[in-house]
Amino acid sequence: METPKRVYWHRNQWHYRPTLAERERGLKAWEPLGTDLDKARDKLRRLRLIEREENSTDSFVWLANWYMTEVAPDRLSKRTIDDRMGCLRQLFKTFANHKYQAIEPHEIQKHIMDRAKVAPRRAKMEYTTMQQIYRWAVRYGLADRNPASDLWTPPQRPRDRYVTHQELQTFCELNPEWGAPMALLGYALGQRLGDILGLTYDDTQLVFKTQKTKKRAAINMTPYLKSLIEQINPGIEVGEPILTNTNGQKYNRHSFGHRWRRCMDRFVEAGGERFTFHDLKAKFVTDSQTLGLDPVKQALHDSPKTTQIYLRNRETTKVESLRLESGNVIIGAFAEG
Repeated sequence: METPKRVYWHRNQWHYRPTLAERERGLKAWEPLGTDLDKARDKLRRLRLIEREENSTDSFVWLANWYMTEVAPDRLSKRTIDDRMGCLRQLFKTFANHKYQAIEPHEIQKHIMDRAKVAPRRAKMEYTTMQQIYRWAVRYGLADRNPASDLWTPPQRPRDRYVTHQELQTFCELNPEWGAPMALLGYALGQRLGDILGLTYDDTQLVFKTQKTKKRAAINMTPYLKSLIEQINPGIEVGEPILTNTNGQKYNRHSFGHRWRRCMDRFVEAGGERFTFHDLKAKFVTDSQTLGLDPVKQALHDSPKTTQIYLRNRETTKVESLRLESGNVIIGAFAEG
């Protein structure tokens, strides 16, 4: 069977190889189409439909591209923009052939409910993306209403994984070469992975600006930090990136995540409970509060509400037991006096 143009068998399924122009508008380097060639043709037609709809100024695809081109770059970080592009790929599957003024709230609600069955967290992100596109469209006079408002979204339970001292020590023992100094550095600095990946070495202090809050921060270089950095990157010089691979190239989130998962797999195989690199920030913030430090300042957050995300359900409230004895209520196991 003849395959469509730019469609190849890659990694055990059919993929579409987008043009550079298509890559610019958010398509992946290899767009997966599945193993069934007939279904692959249907998906490919949908992708090309999106391309045709871009030129129609009343289509949802055009509105989404307007938002990502004119609004998002000035207001969102690169990481958030990448996340929004991922959300749009899913939204286009539902709304690619819709006129944006004709989309009704119940259609968006159905998309969110369907997606919540498969990926609840992504469903919420897609709703937020839709909501923001229309919010800015209304502000610029491109739309007269926001159909993505006051809709149901899947509830999100806050992550409550606290990495104990013993767990961190065990992880380090199982990954002495790279995983141990990397985990200890992440815990010592307590910052987001994106900020740590961008650090350059200085023998007096580490100065950086956070990607999310744009705050400038400085962390004094201690002998302990220096030893961790030298274990990760032997022979590092001032001004060089701290985190590089064996070829001297900076890690990105994907290459770092791949190496981190290999270390974590060893920990899980030994009976440990999996944790993420970001969980080390939660441990840093929680332990900072335990030591009497200001957790908001330590985490470089703009609001204490943000810090509470890392502290929620981590504090233990002491509750006294009560018992009834001879008509009297007694606190605890023993009565005073």
